[in-house]
Amino acid sequence: MRKLMAAILLFATLPLAAGGGDFLQRMHLGAEWGLSANLVDYHHFNYLDSSIGFRIDDSGWRGHYTQLGFVRLTLGCDVSRFVSICVSGSYEGISRGRRIMPVSLRAGLFPSGVHEEGIFFFSEAGTGMRRNERGVRLYQLGSGYRIVLDARRSLDFKLGAQVSHDRPRVWDPVEEEYIPERNILRNNAWYYALNMAVALEF
Repeated sequence: MRKLMAAILLFATLPLAAGGGDFLQRMHLGAEWGLSANLVDYHHFNYLDSSIGFRIDDSGWRGHYTQLGFVRLTLGCDVSRFVSICVSGSYEGISRGRRIMPVSLRAGLFPSGVHEEGIFFFSEAGTGMRRNERGVRLYQLGSGYRIVLDARRSLDFKLGAQVSHDRPRVWDPVEEEYIPERNILRNNAWYYALNMAVALEF
């Protein structure tokens, strides 16, 4: 997580280091809207249940469908004719009742060229924080199609597979209350989803 945050901060300071000029011509802003279909998740909880005096180890897969939404703002840079990278901030849901505001770093490969119409591929990694909780990590791979509107603007249609790693609070279904954090030994949850998005870059 620290390496990712360091990479994001380095990217954000590149325009200052480059001194403007041609570099700024390769910078672009973007806005993205999309839907996330959460299809399956996995959890592994290990905790001490004070009410019964035992350690509980609970894990398993669960298949379901949960529709979530997200919005994202991006700052990108065309590092070559075929490669673009961007840093983004978003507001999104990763599971029912879980909303985060992650910061992500994305790399895109455009076989026809960044400023040309055609298919592209991307990979993304991010981290999000919630108050008094440990960080959430997100990873995504996908592809899309770019429609060039003019010299500076383009419209992208994207489809991606996303995995999110969360450290949620643990619910005790017997006592109907959350397990105190001091009693939690492990609280890992993984959410697997398909993302569909439309993005405008300019």
